[in-house]
Amino acid sequence: MAHERKCAVCGRKYRYCPRCDEFKNMPTWMLEFDSENCRKIYYDIVNPFAFKHITKEEASERLEACDLSGIDSFKAEIKSVIDRLVSDPAPAPAADRTKKETSKKRLLYKPAKED
Repeated sequence: MAHERKCAVCGRKYRYCPRCDEFKNMPTWMLEFDSENCRKIYYDIVNPFAFKHITKEEASERLEACDLSGIDSFKAEIKSVIDRLVSDPAPAPAADRTKKETSKKRLLYKPAKED
């Protein structure tokens, strides 16, 4: 195939050329991904989570909206991130602040006196 590409997430082969009229109405993200699902998995979940731009809880929540039926064909590094999100239980929310932490914050903020 003249315009054959391989998806960066699932490895599936597909056709796309950003310069050809045949594909002019297709999104440019198709340079790397064969479907919107693969694009979302990478750009909205795996990449932001790997660079710590989103929390594990947020990544897991976003992952619920994705189709993972072909996960066995995903690239190893992407699959390992998804496996971590799916298999590990989410950490418990942080406990309430201790009195010491709260008192430190009070020292940093002093409201203006009213006349």
